[in-house]
Amino acid sequence: MKPQHHAIIGGAVALALVPALGVNSAVFWASSVLIDGDHYVDYVYRNGFKDYSIKRMFDFHDLLSDRVKERSFISLNLMHTAESILLLTVATVITG
Repeated sequence: MKPQHHAIIGGAVALALVPALGVNSAVFWASSVLIDGDHYVDYVYRNGFKDYSIKRMFDFHDLLSDRVKERSFISLNLMHTAESILLLTVATVITG
């Protein structure tokens, strides 16, 4: 999903959450925009920490999205795995 889609959809949901969460719904919106930060870290790592362009990062991951349909293509986005979600859930429970 493109960043502008994250911003628009996250903003709409955050607005719907204002009655329940108040100003804290802004945190929901920010997290919906920043959710794919792992793609940026992956891009910077893969190019040897030589290119920090956000635009080129999205271009790179668009190319990967086209390749994902190939049977020989293997990719892992760490923050998209069940293990990371479980780890974050445990951390939330422990810290209250």
